[in-house]
Parts: sequence; structure tokens; C-alpha cells
Amino acid sequence: MPENYQEAHYGVSGGAQPKIAYEATQKIADDLLPFKRDPFTLFVDNNGQSPLPSDYAHVIIVWKLVRVSNKYSGAQSFLNFKPSNIDILTGDQSPIRRASQVLPPSLNNPICEFYPTYIQFYPMNILTAQMTYLGMPKTAVWAYTSPDGRTPQFDPTNSIDTDWPPSCHFDLEVRILQFFGINLGMQDIYAYSEQFKENGN
Repeated sequence: MPENYQEAHYGVSGGAQPKIAYEATQKIADDLLPFKRDPFTLFVDNNGQSPLPSDYAHVIIVWKLVRVSNKYSGAQSFLNFKPSNIDILTGDQSPIRRASQVLPPSLNNPICEFYPTYIQFYPMNILTAQMTYLGMPKTAVWAYTSPDGRTPQFDPTNSIDTDWPPSCHFDLEVRILQFFGINLGMQDIYAYSEQFKENGN
């Protein structure tokens, strides 16, 4: 893999490659676009910990700005910063890296480890970091009223649409039907929906 692959694709350099298996195909990447969150600032406490966002589902990349050099213009000095990837390590990898004499965690090369509710950073005094991640989908709600006590009528005011793209709706319908013990294929659902439209519903 070219050395500049990570910088070209993610705008960051250095460190391990991010885990991006969810982008194995363009179709998967497109389907998950509604859940891709803007870069989120992580504020790191004195213990090196930062809570995960409330809607966190999957990490894309964690990074921070590091100083790469000083630039001088006359009597003034300007700090030059560059985004750098923060290595995401497992519980087995983290202790080995922290004990490394060759590449220990530093402010310019920090590492992090994910826990159920927070991220642990080393060194602990990095203060802030940035994370891009996939958020949890909204919980869809099909609200209804029943004026006659028997027949449900759709209530659009209190309903919540799914945020999955339309290209995924057939898959969702199949899974919902399977949840209720109804096994229909996508072709069956499509044929039924077309018949439903022809009947003026």
C-alpha cells in the first residue's frame, strides 16, 4: 500500500491504517452515509479518558493536530500544525505499545483504546482529539390512532421515518416481516406493493 494512501484518503498522516471494513463496497458506503457524523471534538480529562458520543455506533478515524515545525516571518513565529492519525489499539496491543522503547505513546504519536462508554488515550495529557464516526440510526415509529377501537389509522404527526436511504427499504421490509414470522422475498413484496398502488391505495 502506498505510504501516502492514508493522507490522500483521510487527510491525515502517520500511524496505523483506520479500520474501514464497512466501506468494503461503494454500495455499503453509500447506504451508511446518513449515519456518518461530522468530526466530533473529544475533550480528554486528567485520566486520559473521553466519553463516547451518545449516538456512537462505529469509529471511522481518530486524529489530532500536532505541531510539525515553526515558521518564521520577520520577528514573528508561526506554529505549523498538521492532522495526525491516532492509533486505535486493542486491549492486547495497548500495553505492548505503552511499554515500547522504540515508539512509546507521545503527544505527537498518541494511541487510544475503546471501552463501552469512553475512549482511553495515552499519553493522558493530550487534552483534545477529533473523531469521525458512524452514529446509531433513529428508531423508526409507525404511530397510529384507532377512532373505532379496531382499525389502526396512520398518524403522521407522531410517526418517525427511518433515516436509512430508500435503496435499503426493501431489505428493511423483509427483516420486519421476518420478525413477525412472515417470510416473503423482495420480489413478493415488490409485487404486493405494485398491486397495492394499482388498487388506488
